[in-house]
Formats: sequence, structure tokens, C-alpha cells
Amino acid sequence: LLVLVLHAGVVKQQMISLDLAVTQDDLSQVSNQLNDLLANLTVSEIRDWLPELAPLGQQVLDLVVDTMESEDSPVSEQVYRDGLSHILMQPEFSATEDAHQLVNVLEQATLLGNIFENVRSNDGVQILIGGDGRYDALRDLSLVLSRYGVDRNVTGVLGIVGPVRMHYGRTIPLVRYVAELMSGLVQEWYT
Repeated sequence: LLVLVLHAGVVKQQMISLDLAVTQDDLSQVSNQLNDLLANLTVSEIRDWLPELAPLGQQVLDLVVDTMESEDSPVSEQVYRDGLSHILMQPEFSATEDAHQLVNVLEQATLLGNIFENVRSNDGVQILIGGDGRYDALRDLSLVLSRYGVDRNVTGVLGIVGPVRMHYGRTIPLVRYVAELMSGLVQEWYT
């Protein structure tokens, strides 16, 4: 059993089968070695460095890197939504087909993951109006988004989704304020 505890407190467990016959002492030694070598490193830092290990350690390291990469994948993003009924009451989404399309867009993990990845790589509030020509599925929506968190290891994205005609003068400062508040909370928790 491979147990991987990521920096953000996420615990991943995976049954693995090894190519080599090993003892419990071998497994304990590899576990201690990898814990010492990999503590507080991101998957990209591990990939850039890739220490040379004995065959057993290398096999386990490859599994660790694969698990970390799949956790970082846009498809694995956890998205929390609230207020969907409020946006569905807007005139732009009163038709059943429009409402269905809106819900479908908000459930597209890959689309949202790609947007979140772009937001995470920049500071400040970012605004997507009608998809900005990059995301056709968002043509009737605007997103006001901001990254929050500390460093590059513990981050999230928060935002407000609404019709293109949303009141940006109120929405942008609100998103900025909540992102700063969340960043402060994350910093208290992880530092």
C-alpha cells in the first residue's frame, strides 16, 4: 500500500504491486529515504531533480510522481459551486435550453480546470467576458476570478459567474477582498 500525504493535506492511498521481491525492512528503508528526499517538494521540482535510487526506490518514486501528476491534473480539480439557482433566475437563462447549457458548462471539469490553471499562474483579479474568444461555451457568461493561497503549493481559485451584463464595479472588489481573506487564512493554516 502506497500512502502519499500531499502538502495541502490530501492523502492518497494506492495498492501497488512491485516487480521485485522485498522485505518489510526494504520497504521501511525506501519509505524513510523518500520521505527525507521529497519532503516539501513539488512534482515539477522532483521531476527536475530526479535523484538516483536503487531499483525499488526508483519504482516507488515513479509511482509517487505519477500520483502527484494526476492530482495536479485539471480534471482532478475539486469545484465547489453555490448560488446556481440565483444565476438561473437571470433573464438570460430563463429558457430551459439556456439553463441546461449553463449547468453543462459549470460541470465541465476540463474546461474549468484549464481556466483555473490560467488564473493560478497570475496574480490579481482576472475577468473573462463572454469567454474572451477562447472559450466558446462561455459566450453568454462572465467570470470574475482570483487565485488565493500561499506560494505555488497551496492555491485555489475563487470567483463569481454571471451574465455578461453583471455589475463589474461591485463584483471585482468583492472577489479581490475574499481572495485576500482566503489567502490570509491559508497562510495562517500552512505556515
